[in-house]
Amino acid sequence: MFDAAVKADPASSEAYCYRGKLALDDAQGMADLARAIELRPDYADAYYERGLKYDLANNSAAALADYNKAVQLNPKFVEAYRTRAMLYLLSGKGEAAIADYTKIVELKPGGESYYMRGNSYLELGQDPKAIIDLTKSIELDPTYYWAYMQRAKAYRHLNRFKLAQADEAKAAQIGPPKID
Repeated sequence: MFDAAVKADPASSEAYCYRGKLALDDAQGMADLARAIELRPDYADAYYERGLKYDLANNSAAALADYNKAVQLNPKFVEAYRTRAMLYLLSGKGEAAIADYTKIVELKPGGESYYMRGNSYLELGQDPKAIIDLTKSIELDPTYYWAYMQRAKAYRHLNRFKLAQADEAKAAQIGPPKID
């Protein structure tokens, strides 16, 4: 389908981006994404997609450069912030991850956003901050199983066992999310 789009309009950065995103051949996908960026240097989605491919290839430096470019070009690109934050967290740059998750909370202040930042605080050993964000996540979505489970973990770290048990009981009542 996208082969036809590229043939029909070889100047279409969107066609190259989508074909590159969906390419099973990594080299072809990277070439298409590079072509999309060449045709349209301000194409944040193309940088993001190429960053994902670099990330999957364990080229964190190149992935980070493309995620940085994506958010520079589109400061409201929630997925780029989320992916960059995960990369930061995995590479030991916790404060940078928290900064990105904070930006996500500003852009999309829902239960999932607070959960992600709260979970990051938990990973960094900042249990009181984790509890604040996980509580906000639960306030915004009282059925969010994982927010209860992670808040219980933070409570356990702080030796607040009754609160941890209450969260675990609530999570058990809700049940884990179903995977389709």
